[in-house]
Amino acid sequence: MRLAVSLDRGTKFALFTLATCLVVLMLSVAKTIILPLIVAVLFWYLVLTLRTFYFNFFSKVSFLSKFAKYIAMPVAIITFAVGIYLIGSIMTHNISSVMKDADANQTQLLNGIHEIAKKLGFDGDFKTSDFIRRVNIRRFIANIASGITALAKNAGLVVVYMLFLFLEQKSIRKKMNKLFSDKSDREKAYKMLAKVDKNLKTYVAVKTFISISTGVCGYVLMSAVGLQYAPFWALLLFIMNYIPTFGSLISSILPITFAVIQFSDKLIIPVILAFGFFFIEMLFGNFIEPKILGKTLNLSPLVILLSLVVWGAIWGVAGMFLCVPLMSLIMIALSSFSSTRKYALLLSENGDLPDEE
Repeated sequence: MRLAVSLDRGTKFALFTLATCLVVLMLSVAKTIILPLIVAVLFWYLVLTLRTFYFNFFSKVSFLSKFAKYIAMPVAIITFAVGIYLIGSIMTHNISSVMKDADANQTQLLNGIHEIAKKLGFDGDFKTSDFIRRVNIRRFIANIASGITALAKNAGLVVVYMLFLFLEQKSIRKKMNKLFSDKSDREKAYKMLAKVDKNLKTYVAVKTFISISTGVCGYVLMSAVGLQYAPFWALLLFIMNYIPTFGSLISSILPITFAVIQFSDKLIIPVILAFGFFFIEMLFGNFIEPKILGKTLNLSPLVILLSLVVWGAIWGVAGMFLCVPLMSLIMIALSSFSSTRKYALLLSENGDLPDEE
């Protein structure tokens, strides 16, 4: 009898492992199809969040209140489109400028590091050749450019997906009513969708607000010290802030490095930038963001870190951007069924989940 139970558990584990490998393989192979769809869903939620914001704003304006529900969506779409266009324009223009000066900047960086090494008492024969191979500004900027090009190639597919999401939006409730004939199953499905909707809207809204605030504060700081390409670095701060844990750190190191290049004779300026970025990250990332989000996502920090590694391995940088909303969706799905709630508990931050209904 014990042998049968052991075999049964072994079989279940083997099937689970096989299913996991197949899912990972499918996600990797179907990256060009699935990834634009997920990006489209997040962009769709961003537009819906903007629509809610504009609806609430226009409703408070006396001469616009009657038309609020009609103009909120067009204004939201226009805002989103203009924002994407401005981001693309700033990135494209500044990348070409940085690429043009890349070789000169790298030489200045190496000379600056050589001088710093001398001041700190290192041997004057500093091994810059090894450093050149490891730090290649031109190659790094080229990687950023190739990433933007890859995103641009999928832009058309993302727009098509978003269009169909807007069209499907009106018929979702009708389809759900027909899909779940049993009333209790239908109510459970609606509650799960409502939870997904709330969590995604909250995450997208808060993360976008925090990212914009981080970018703006970073731009003010970099402009105040006179750092070159300040709009580009500020935009990088905005974009990379969507990557949890490491995004802000990476995007802060780059402008500090270029500050060492530009102000090699005034090293106090890179130090000021370093302290300024540290303060901005502490203020927004460690205080304001957790305060606003609260326990909405309820994801363990360890789970977020592991998901960053796993989704990054499957989908690269795009997976790092999407890891938090994806894990939030997985936890909501797991917590909705009694047989899988124990796995949702493992993913949660404090072990607390809403009572099953």
